[in-house]
Amino acid sequence: MTKRPYGSGSVYVYTAANGRRSWYGRWRTPGGRQKKKRLGAVRHGRGPGLTRLQAEQELGRLLLLADDGDAGGPDVHATISDTGADLLAHLAEIGRKRSTISSYESMLRVHLTPYFGSTLLRDIRRRDIETFARAKHREGSSSKTIRNLLGVLHTLFQHARRQDWVETNPVSLAHRPRARGEKDIRFLTLTELDRVLAKIDANSTYGAVDRAMVLTAAHTGLRKGELCGLRWSDVDLAARRLRVRRSFVRGEFDTPKSARGSRSVPISTPLASALETWRKTTFYSEDDDLVFAHPLHGRPLPEAMITRRFQAHAKLARVRADVRFHDLRHTFGTTMAASGVPMRTLQEWMGHRDLQTTLIYADYVESPHETAMVDQAFHDLQD
Repeated sequence: MTKRPYGSGSVYVYTAANGRRSWYGRWRTPGGRQKKKRLGAVRHGRGPGLTRLQAEQELGRLLLLADDGDAGGPDVHATISDTGADLLAHLAEIGRKRSTISSYESMLRVHLTPYFGSTLLRDIRRRDIETFARAKHREGSSSKTIRNLLGVLHTLFQHARRQDWVETNPVSLAHRPRARGEKDIRFLTLTELDRVLAKIDANSTYGAVDRAMVLTAAHTGLRKGELCGLRWSDVDLAARRLRVRRSFVRGEFDTPKSARGSRSVPISTPLASALETWRKTTFYSEDDDLVFAHPLHGRPLPEAMITRRFQAHAKLARVRADVRFHDLRHTFGTTMAASGVPMRTLQEWMGHRDLQTTLIYADYVESPHETAMVDQAFHDLQD
């Protein structure tokens, strides 16, 4: 392999979220632009795939093609699968959250790669993107899900453009479904919440932590991952504040979902009493311990377990069958909006990136004070 102006390139191994390992080549063009390409799967034992030597030989072949000018334009071999794997490696390199990478990997594996198969990127047109969106709609996917899939597809094509694998991004011109009907949120009424709490056996192995967690979710609006990452050092009962500093999502601790995710939330009187009792009850009550630790070993509760147990309690309480743990967050949002909490304040408490997200609660629950406020306003005008 002849030495190039910016070196002869290098090979490295990228491990995807599903555990699949691939060889990647990385080099710089004579103009100084960095390029990357998947070379093939890593060989395990005598199975299929490439050894390091074979991966280096494949990289050498690509560099020779580049010298001949054949690699200067769009990569004729680039598919959704190949580009997706390269995109995931790039996201890992630039430090994107593991939860984000896992979400991208899931959408690529479950939806995008099976649909487009071996179709080359350069052959995918705007109409193909719109046909894909319609197919997903017929399968029952919501508008929000389809928009998320198109968002990942758009990012994938942008990445391919930066690598000079395609010349255009067909997703930019494709029609996207309107997010209609997605603003209707689901929540529990306070009566339903009381019924659920009453059905939780606080004397059982998991019952006490279940009850404390459900009450905290409904009274603070914390996300499931934020509840799982909460430590006793974050709970200030004297100041009646709860500080969100980290989240536990997909098996690892990380910063909250958005920049506004790190925040302070007030603790209600009922919640303060419940948390004080819970700290005296749990075996894990030191400042560094998790507030909602697994009762058997003190580590974070599995997310799936939290959902299953909550739904089981809700079923006993005869709350609707499609209830989700996340609905407790909406319970907090709608209750606070109905009580007259300003939207900007509610935005801070819930850790929303922008106010528009918070405004879904503004008109959802009618405040009992609205009529009185209107009556007072007209009374003042008449005076």
